[in-house]
Amino acid sequence: MLSRKSHSHRIHAAFTSGKHALLAKLESTQAKIKNLLEIHEKTGDELLLAVDYPAKKSRI
Repeated sequence: MLSRKSHSHRIHAAFTSGKHALLAKLESTQAKIKNLLEIHEKTGDELLLAVDYPAKKSRI
């Protein structure tokens, strides 16, 4: 069984990996990130984005 600290580390690592993949995809589509807010709490991680990108091209 994983310790609570190890479990939290794995969740944070998965969040970070997903964040990097999402930001790389947005960059490759030339989407403009207007605002980025990253929050880390004991209850979990959040990434809030405001992105400027034409709706017709929104198939990321």
